[in-house]
Amino acid sequence: MIIIEDLKDLHKSVNKQILLDKLHLDKVAMGGAAIISALIFAIANKDNSDHDNKN
Repeated sequence: MIIIEDLKDLHKSVNKQILLDKLHLDKVAMGGAAIISALIFAIANKDNSDHDNKN
């Protein structure tokens, strides 16, 4: 039956899209975590340099 074949193809393409979306989300999450950790690092370094200037 043609309909069943079309559904199988549709199912494959949907699964592929879900995988691509998941990969994209993982990359975004990793990028976000990297940015946040860089900000925290920068803030920590700024605090340390403030202490150095006072002493």
